Amino acid sequence: MLADNHAGLWTHLVDSLREEINNALRREHFRDASELQRMVLIILDNLNAGNLTVDVARNAILQEVANRLEVMTPWHRILFPAVADRYQGHAMTVRSMMVAPMETGRTQRGTQVTPQLMPACFQ
Repeated sequence: MLADNHAGLWTHLVDSLREEINNALRREHFRDASELQRMVLIILDNLNAGNLTVDVARNAILQEVANRLEVMTPWHRILFPAVADRYQGHAMTVRSMMVAPMETGRTQRGTQVTPQLMPACFQ
């Protein structure tokens, strides 16, 4: 069971990353495959725990995934520019899934964020 009402987005993102894992394995880029697998596990673990329903936690998790993708981009910029472009595109997609908080302390979805709802790793 998915923990967010945007299940279609999460499924699409995980499927895209799984496809990139398979592509990396075909190219024998095991470092890429390992890093992409970590990203999938981060997303799935947090979906399972319900952390992605709290906007602050969701943004922190998505920021981590996007940063990991962006770190991988320069590894391939010269020899595999298409791969670098795909990783950069995934990073942009992940960042577009973030929710901007409003100045009142509430998020755009109107959820009040309290520290108790955040996973311990983000406190």
